[in-house]
Amino acid sequence: MLGVGFAAADVPGLLADMVDGGWDASAGSLPERLTRRETFPDFGDRRLGFELVGFDSGLWHTWTCIGGLVTDVHQATGVQPGPSGLIQDEQDARRAAQWLTDSGLGDPKVFLWAAALLTETPRETFQTEE
Repeated sequence: MLGVGFAAADVPGLLADMVDGGWDASAGSLPERLTRRETFPDFGDRRLGFELVGFDSGLWHTWTCIGGLVTDVHQATGVQPGPSGLIQDEQDARRAAQWLTDSGLGDPKVFLWAAALLTETPRETFQTEE
């Protein structure tokens, strides 16, 4: 199972961006969980790396789905995905997301970019029906 989390400092901006995009924060799902500021990652989760993501009218985009952004970020900041396709260092990921937001290159799809931490939960922690 994969988990996704954001730095607490990014949550207010993400919530505002989702509300501006028409996602009601009281409707449950991600906005509600972000508002609750649930702890992440869970004990035992394996950190996979960071993906740059942004919200647009009910949809999430990654920096890889809007052509050329990975190259633009690398040329401007030196940050690039590792062999697994994810950025391994949190500070690099946050710096790249900030640069991408400031650059405006995701426009018109995404205006605010954030570094999302991806984790994997070990199989032995899953509960199964017997």
